[in-house]
Amino acid sequence: MAFRIFTALLICATVNSLACAQSQRVAYVPSTSPVALEQDPQLRKLSPELADLVRRNATYLGQQRDGRLVVEGRAADLAGLPNVEAAGQADSILVQSEQLIVEHPPGQAPTEQALNQAGFDLLNKNIEAGFVVVAPIPAQNEANRAPEISPTEFLALTQVPQTLLISRNVILSIPEEEMKPAVVVAENLLLNAASGNPELDRVPGIKRTGADKVQSVSDPSQIIVAVIDTGVQYDHSDLRANMWVNQKEIPGNNFDDDNNGVIDDRFGARFVNGRISGDPADDNGHGTHCAGTIAAVANGQGVVGMAQTKIMALKFLTQSGGGLTSDAVRCIDYARRNGARIISNSWGGRGAIPPVLEQAIERARLADILFVAAAGNDSRNIDTIDYSPANSVNENVLVVGAVNFAGQRSSFSNFGLRNVDIGAPGGTGAPGSDDDIFSTWLGNDYAYLPGTSMATPHVSGAAALLLGMPKFSRSSFFDLKKELLDNARENPQLVSSWKDGRELDVSFLLGSAPVVPPGSPSEPVPDKEFYFASAKEFVSPNDSSSEATLITRRLVLREKAIINLFASASAAGVSSNQTFVTGISIGDTAHKPSFRIVTSSGRNEYVSFGTSLSTTLEAGTHDVNWWIRLPKNGRLAVRGGGALDVQAFAVSPR
Repeated sequence: MAFRIFTALLICATVNSLACAQSQRVAYVPSTSPVALEQDPQLRKLSPELADLVRRNATYLGQQRDGRLVVEGRAADLAGLPNVEAAGQADSILVQSEQLIVEHPPGQAPTEQALNQAGFDLLNKNIEAGFVVVAPIPAQNEANRAPEISPTEFLALTQVPQTLLISRNVILSIPEEEMKPAVVVAENLLLNAASGNPELDRVPGIKRTGADKVQSVSDPSQIIVAVIDTGVQYDHSDLRANMWVNQKEIPGNNFDDDNNGVIDDRFGARFVNGRISGDPADDNGHGTHCAGTIAAVANGQGVVGMAQTKIMALKFLTQSGGGLTSDAVRCIDYARRNGARIISNSWGGRGAIPPVLEQAIERARLADILFVAAAGNDSRNIDTIDYSPANSVNENVLVVGAVNFAGQRSSFSNFGLRNVDIGAPGGTGAPGSDDDIFSTWLGNDYAYLPGTSMATPHVSGAAALLLGMPKFSRSSFFDLKKELLDNARENPQLVSSWKDGRELDVSFLLGSAPVVPPGSPSEPVPDKEFYFASAKEFVSPNDSSSEATLITRRLVLREKAIINLFASASAAGVSSNQTFVTGISIGDTAHKPSFRIVTSSGRNEYVSFGTSLSTTLEAGTHDVNWWIRLPKNGRLAVRGGGALDVQAFAVSPR
């Protein structure tokens, strides 16, 4: 106690003066303009906005979801604060957080005793990232005391040994927290309305990017895209087959098998309010919607995503859509440690990026991870008003604005010729509109949502498509970002919104793996197709599964070459739904990356099915087989035609 009283003498006017003068409560956005280096060694340990509060003798109450700080002090001291709310408005605002982040040197975290002596409880530690999270100890004898941190308490905390920098545990949120789905549609209604290619007909945003043409020539099935959000409904029928699975973890044994600090993290992890869990289930819907745009399963039902890739579910946003910086950092580090190549981030907050968040993105950069971020939905220029994490200075960050289906910037989307990189489909946001982005939703349903959150997963999925191409399989984050930006189409309606008016377009991938001309280095036989005048039935015995070959092709390679194989047809169960496996074999070798599990309808509704395989083959003759495998007593009808196509191009000699 004596220590805290001593530090109180360090400020020019004591906080007790607030009790003697009329005070007011205001909410404001801290200035992000450069701040001169503090001369006082204590103030240098505070982030600029917290140092400013000490100079003003203001009490920090917390912050709002929109990033505004809520403070209390004398009117004269608070004069000149930037972007202050109208008088009286701050009194009715629910303060969300009074936590602070205390950064420290590697391996030298402050002791809990030292933090307690300064008046703070230790909430949690992040040893890897080099910070602890603290909150002020409540006054024991004042049951009605509002959450608050005084300048005296800030200064006491700066005296704790090993303290490097103290900043707010900034609240981040989904940009669409006030928006609700325009339309939610039950899955059975979608299936009853099926016609033509039902999946692609429902996702015009994916068609607008050209991904519908590229999906058949890309195999990103081994690429992991981490979705950091409100979680993901990982058992959704249109997502579960494309969920990342932690093979090192034994599900349900209540034990941390892989020793990564998270118990039973089968599909990802949950870091919410400092608590850690292996269950990233979505309780909001936003994260599930984003995941569907990236990787909804190509199963003929519901919708289809940009890429048939793997989704790692990471939850730090609560059911209400808000979350803390410290938890977002844990999500980024988890994705980095567990093999994600792309991190999709449909969240943010107004104000400068917190240092610990910038450092986490830097660690992702060093691990060669592309960090895709939403530009935000404030209709603001984020070249002049900061938005985090979009305004990160790390070069692995790719910032996405929203475009409507008329090719214009969505009215809600943030913009900036310097800080927004590209636009992607994000809808209109008109009340009750279905002119938005359609994707997976909670309860095995589907919903329309608008936002830069919906634009971001289009770009994340596009990056996965690139990595699924042999030509780009070894691409760095820099290569991915460059290819997406260099090959985006220039939209004249967007040139005032972001550089070159770029709009996402992955059609260029169709020409990235040309078929080798006959005779050099390979001479593939002409495309082989089959056609049945009426649907052909394939039947499996009652006592065993059976396998049938649909097409056999012979490839003659005169030189070592990379081969891309693509097979597609359509089928239906004869009397009931049929789950079958399709794949490609070369010689006697069945290639597991080509395996696809497909469920067909038993109501004479044909669904498309197919598979693809990319591999390297030596010069010589190779027999390629496309096959289907039926379960016991299986009956499948294949109608019309199908084809096994081939691309081949030489492996450049070293």
